[in-house]
Amino acid sequence: MRFSTLFHQVRRSFRITALPVLVPLALLATAVGVAACREAPSAASVAQPRPAMFKLADSDSQIYLFGTVHILPPELNWRTKTFDDALTQADLIYFETPSGPESEARAIALTQSLGMNPPGITLDSYLTPAEQQRLRSAATKAGTTIENLQPMRPWLAAIMVSLSAMMDAGQDPDAGVEKVIEAEAAKTGKTLAYFETIDEQLGLFATLSEQSQKAILIASLDDIEEGPALIKKLDDAWVNGDLKTLDNFVNGDMRRLDMAVYKAILVNRNSNWTQQIHALMQADQNGAVIFIAVGAGHLAGKDGVPAMLEKRGYRVDRVQ
Repeated sequence: MRFSTLFHQVRRSFRITALPVLVPLALLATAVGVAACREAPSAASVAQPRPAMFKLADSDSQIYLFGTVHILPPELNWRTKTFDDALTQADLIYFETPSGPESEARAIALTQSLGMNPPGITLDSYLTPAEQQRLRSAATKAGTTIENLQPMRPWLAAIMVSLSAMMDAGQDPDAGVEKVIEAEAAKTGKTLAYFETIDEQLGLFATLSEQSQKAILIASLDDIEEGPALIKKLDDAWVNGDLKTLDNFVNGDMRRLDMAVYKAILVNRNSNWTQQIHALMQADQNGAVIFIAVGAGHLAGKDGVPAMLEKRGYRVDRVQ
């Protein structure tokens, strides 16, 4: 389930209008990827795109790992021949979680049960007076009010606030990498598979402590005050395959924010996916090519999927 889809559904249910805030980096590492800013991509980014991609292979299988962004400005040029060739060869494509009408319906049901406060509890109750004012200020800039967010627990409010900002900045879920791949897979009849269920992904956020949830929400407010420069830097880092920068600013911010969040949202999931990839490599694939598309933050750093695979003894080559 892409959180951009969940955003649309929840906003429709609660009549939430867009809030002009920037995306909390800790959340984006896994929920919606690295955001692009409202400015046009730099000429260097457009001329030579090279988002990170890896490959591992044995005698009967090949697996490509491509780092994605789930929501992008439509004008961003990120496709390459290396990407296109790998996707064309693929027999099976893996994503983080499923999409489609059934998944959307399940996400809405889970949001109602996992993302909403119990009666008598509001979003304000998690925040200090100063934090409440910061959130109200962000809402006012978009022509809405804090009352639209009051029913939500902090983790869901953070997602809604973050994605609203991205969409207000002109970014489009339909331009996201997964959407592009899914559309092409439907035309060519490729098989799709998923690492997680909707229940598992939303459950990760819902089971975070109140302290961790609040930390994610406050991070989104911090980014409002920092401005779009960092988002532009991250956008360029993704397009240019600069995983060191992504790990430092995305995963590093998550580690500094809250280690419980970092372990639950990144490390544990990467470990789970690595085990599934190991099982794919061990199975008889009969020459199949598998293409894996997951958020770029999952491929970066010592806790990234490529590093975890190497610890298991696999040779993982950077092909882009």
